[in-house]
This record gives sequence, C-alpha cells and structure tokens, in this order.
Amino acid sequence: TDSSTETPEPSSLLVSSNSAKGFSHSSASTNSAKKETKWDEKTIRTLSLSEIRSRLTQLSTWTPSPLADQTERWLVQRWAALEPQAACQYAYTAALQGAEESMLMEALAIWTKADPAAAARWAGNLGSPSLRDSSIRTVYSTWAKIDSTAAAKSISSLRPASARGIASAATAPPHAGKNFATAMQWPRALPGPVREKTLDAILGEWTRRDPAGAAGWLIQQPGDVQWALI
Repeated sequence: TDSSTETPEPSSLLVSSNSAKGFSHSSASTNSAKKETKWDEKTIRTLSLSEIRSRLTQLSTWTPSPLADQTERWLVQRWAALEPQAACQYAYTAALQGAEESMLMEALAIWTKADPAAAARWAGNLGSPSLRDSSIRTVYSTWAKIDSTAAAKSISSLRPASARGIASAATAPPHAGKNFATAMQWPRALPGPVREKTLDAILGEWTRRDPAGAAGWLIQQPGDVQWALI
C-alpha cells in the first residue's frame, strides 16, 4: 500500500469496542466469552495476525468497560507489531469514533520503532488535523530517541508547515541531548515560526537538564536572540 497518499477516513470491518459505534451484549455473554478464551496480556502477545482479527471481532460484543478498553489496547499493540499500518488505521478510525487517541499513539510508536519513515509519511497524511498533529509528535519524539539525525533530516519533507513545526519541536530535545550548544545552531536554517518553536524546545530541555549551562549560553547571545527565547 502506498502510505504517501492521503489517508481516508474509512469505515472498518473491525469496530472499536470503546468507540461510540461499538456493539454491546449482555454481561453474561461477555463473561462466557472471557471464560472460553484467555484474554490476558501475556497470551495476547503470542497471537497470530488472524487470531488478533478474530479476537477484535469477539471483543466488539463485550459490554463496554475499562477491561474491554484495556484488552483492545493490548490487541492493537500486538497487531501493530505484525501489521502496523492496518493497526494504526484501525486505531485512527476508532479515535474518530470517540475512542481514546492513546491507542493510536501506542500503535504508532511501535510502527515508528520498526519503520520510522513510513510511520511519518502515514501520520503526515491523516485527515484529522488534531490527530495528525498528535501522531506527528509521537512519531518524531520516538524516532528522535532512535536516530535523531535521520529524524531531523526528514522534517523538511513534511506538509503542511505546521507539521514541520511540531516535528521539529518533538525532535529537538533528543537531538540536542549530546551537545546543546551545537544543537542550537541546527534550527537557524528553519523558517521563522518553526525555528522559534524548535529553539524554544531545545532551550527548554537544556534548562531542565543543565540550568547554569543554558543560562550561560543565553547571556552570550545577541539581544534579539535573548528576547525571542525569554
């Protein structure tokens, strides 16, 4: 599948159990299903792709509850390890229907660890602006912890410009970790609003880790730089 094209807002054959469109039956049916099959996290982590899909279909018949929500998250995490784009699409559709967006962010983090460039392209093409922004933030903060240089280099290809700003701010702290003074030079080639966000993110992380070093660097900067960052 070409993940560089715009991601649609599809209906899914699998419906999230914690979304507004989930189905529910009696608690007796739920208890019976849980007795027949093991639903603990350890078991779910061993399931095959076909078993994951089957379990999600079964889960849609459970009475909505915190247990059902947690079980769905375990299933989606396992799915993301096997088929990340499909798992993220499921979680995205569920979030559009009212599910917690954390399920999508967890799946995206798993995908990013396996193929960060593909996860970034997919996140950048989401139709929901708020979920797109959250997804880009998750992808780039995860990617930067693995390879901050590669993450930083990929930012220029993101659209729209607001996505680049979010990605830069998410990438900056891990990218800056080894040498904050050097890292403060990196954002200066970025366009105005993105540059300011990125510099602010790096300085914020520097201040958190080394307040004296950050203050010493800032004092040595020209007045306009100090003004922009204070």
